[in-house]
Amino acid sequence: MFDIEALIAIVRQLSQENQSIKAIALLTDAIHQNNQQLQSPFPNLNIEVLHLQYVQLQNELSTVYLSSNQFKAAYEAAQRALQKAQECLPEHHPQIAYSYSNMGCFYNEVRQYQKAIDYTLKALAIWERTNDLRKIAIAYNNLGNYYGNEGDIAKSMNYHIHSLQIKEELLLSSTHITPDKELSLLIADSHQNLGNNYLKRQEYKTALHHYQQATSIRKNHLAHQHPKFGHSFLCQAVVFNKMNDSERAMSYYQQAIDHCFDDTNHCIAPTLYVSTLENRTTFWLQKKAFQEAAKDCEIALSFVQKTWGANHPFIGRNYFFLAQNYRLRGDLKQSLNYCQKAIIALVDDFNITDPCQNPSQLPYWDQLLIQVLVLKGKTWLSLAQQNLDQKQPALLHAYTTYQLIVNCITQLRRSHRTKEAYILMGAYFRNIYSKAIQIVYLLYNTSQDKKWLSLAFHFAESSQSFQLLASLRALNARQHAGLQAAEIEEEQRLRLELTLIEKQIKQLQFEGIQRQPQLYESLKKAHFQFQETYERFIQHLEKQNLQYFSLKYQQEYISLMSLSEQLPVNSTVIQYFCSQQQIFIFVVNAQIQVLKQVIVPSNLEAKITAFNQSILFSSRRQYIELAQELTQILIHPIRSYLDNTKHLYLIPDNHLYYIPFEALFDALVVPSLASTYPELPYLLHQYTISYHYSATLLIELMQRKRPMNTFLNSLTIFAPIYRKGLDVGNTYYPPLHETALTTENIPNLLSSINQNSIATYKEFEATKSHFTNTLKQGSKHVLLLAHGYCNQIESALSGLIFHPKSDAADHLLREAEIWNLEVNCDLLFLCCCKSGLGKLEKSEGLIGINRSFLFSGAAHIICTLFNVYESSSCLLNQHFWAFVDNGLDYATALQKSKINMSQHKDFAPVDWAGFVLW
Repeated sequence: MFDIEALIAIVRQLSQENQSIKAIALLTDAIHQNNQQLQSPFPNLNIEVLHLQYVQLQNELSTVYLSSNQFKAAYEAAQRALQKAQECLPEHHPQIAYSYSNMGCFYNEVRQYQKAIDYTLKALAIWERTNDLRKIAIAYNNLGNYYGNEGDIAKSMNYHIHSLQIKEELLLSSTHITPDKELSLLIADSHQNLGNNYLKRQEYKTALHHYQQATSIRKNHLAHQHPKFGHSFLCQAVVFNKMNDSERAMSYYQQAIDHCFDDTNHCIAPTLYVSTLENRTTFWLQKKAFQEAAKDCEIALSFVQKTWGANHPFIGRNYFFLAQNYRLRGDLKQSLNYCQKAIIALVDDFNITDPCQNPSQLPYWDQLLIQVLVLKGKTWLSLAQQNLDQKQPALLHAYTTYQLIVNCITQLRRSHRTKEAYILMGAYFRNIYSKAIQIVYLLYNTSQDKKWLSLAFHFAESSQSFQLLASLRALNARQHAGLQAAEIEEEQRLRLELTLIEKQIKQLQFEGIQRQPQLYESLKKAHFQFQETYERFIQHLEKQNLQYFSLKYQQEYISLMSLSEQLPVNSTVIQYFCSQQQIFIFVVNAQIQVLKQVIVPSNLEAKITAFNQSILFSSRRQYIELAQELTQILIHPIRSYLDNTKHLYLIPDNHLYYIPFEALFDALVVPSLASTYPELPYLLHQYTISYHYSATLLIELMQRKRPMNTFLNSLTIFAPIYRKGLDVGNTYYPPLHETALTTENIPNLLSSINQNSIATYKEFEATKSHFTNTLKQGSKHVLLLAHGYCNQIESALSGLIFHPKSDAADHLLREAEIWNLEVNCDLLFLCCCKSGLGKLEKSEGLIGINRSFLFSGAAHIICTLFNVYESSSCLLNQHFWAFVDNGLDYATALQKSKINMSQHKDFAPVDWAGFVLW
């Protein structure tokens, strides 16, 4: 009988050398011998050993088949191994994990990613029981690939990072004199996969670094002509192309192709060869070198058909590149034909050659298939714009194609469970929603049919602040799905553990990771593990409790008609959606539902920045000019629809979040005639204004059920003051002397509120713990007069600064912590610099402190869009609370406070415009 360990070592060596035919022959012969021994009345080995060998051989055979793209054979071998293993081996035997892992690889190759993930998690559970770190690292690596293919870039990144960490620790702890070749090559694979993720995130320098790391490792362990070098060269070529370094991109493409052939010109890496030709096709198309692109694409197509046959998925990729080529050359009909061929190749049981037809639904998420459909929809749109005789039917075909894509995105969202995943996904799909709105707007504009207006609004809503909406619905599901007390307690425990670890990580990031790098790495590992435990627990809840699942994943967005019916009297929603070249403006109230398109200048972002700078530095003439320009773009096109409006709900988008709309104008201004700020016709004078992230969120938060009569105080004031100033990080925060006087004046202004219902925490009493406890216990109004800081790169590091003396170890309340607070107040007034700013994310808006407080339970929030002066802030507060005491609603009280200041000759917009109501 053969030595199975030696045989497997030979097979793996042959597989590394791309000699899969020899490897399969050896394994097949060994399996035959094993079967003969099992059938023999006098076997050389006992039956248990023979059964184990059979499972090992079938698992190895499955692996070789996978590496040679023989997926059906790989699946069958893995099934045989799994069946025998479950019959003859213990429940948690490593060979069962091996079979599960191969099944996961198979399902990944046939694009059934959730099945791939499920099987790999089964394998991981076994390897975790035996603490097989090498196998755990491999499972993490595979899960990273599968989540990446499914579209969850954030989760993919986490798995690949932790896979790499385990492999590097194993290599460092190795007692071998010579480096562990297999482990080193696994590390190279991790760098390759991380490079792929950073490439998707458009972080090209970081992607290039990881690709170069992979290449460097492979040079030490692989022969010069090994195909994996070719793969490294291909990835670097793609990065150089993205970085517009054409010369190096072309050089690396050629090096990749050179590594596809041996000395006899035999192709030893067919998959790499086709992928390189396809990527080089993209390079040619960008250069508008259509003949070169067509040549590479046709070579690839011919090679695929000859090597794997006409039904291989690579055929669809080649058709896609041909479709791109024809579209860029202006042959739109031929482009549509090749798009349809690509769809037929990629979707099972779909054979309709008419480009007017699409599959009824997409059977699974597939990035290439989405790219094909996007190209098809864009081509129909181009045809509509080019041929007016076919405009309406072409637009309809473009719409049905984009509707199919959006439906697939909606389903995909159910598989994502983390904040980061939602945010990255929203940014990734932004252009799809933008194009869908453009198509539907054109249909609405040509037909004036209100159904297209409703669809445009639906597309805008479903693309806006999805992460915040998903998180609020998950919170609602926890509260109202009838979960068991033990389930609620466990969910809270895991979430609080995660919050504590996140808080420690953010603290280290704020202070500098280099101070305690080992602690930082251990915290990152702990966070990853708790995140996994938490997500698996949530998955369990979703499977066990259908009501929880239904409440969490309800797909409804408020309709145009429903929004119109539910808005308060005399109020109007203005919702903006920014695309690359235009802004779509929805105007909705009880009488009107309107959509306007405005072409915007390419330098709009720069104008917004300059506008805010003109406010901050009181550059009056520049302020007037820029305010007028922005008014012409954002207000003038819809001004005629606002005649009966008293209150505006503004839903900004993209860089419009930075604009204090109250400081725009309601009429045209001649700069030379406006001698002082009080003479300017601010929008503030005509309307009360509040802001929100989407219309759906606006209505849902309006209807949010809140505890009745549970406020301990009517008003609670927090004022750390910092008598001697305070150093936080590398920034000095000065004392707030005038704030001390304000905390004494405000209670004296309030006559309708029982003075015993007002609590004031000053100086060393104004601590973080007092503040969070007050929010939890309940106060109708909470006023915080303190310093704030904003990190526009990492929003979780933004925060509020409390007095350090009584809880010196932790006086910074960060955005990451606020997200998990329990807040019971009707108005939270954050009189802190930049408390309304944060990191701007496509489709999500500004992610910062105010957004986290909204999620945590605050009904209304007043925050700031830039640094505000202490003296004018204190004065505005005194006006505001006096108006609230007189019974005015928050929007009106804030409006009148601002008007009082705007009409005073000593005040400019910098003194009042930064305060906004959410």
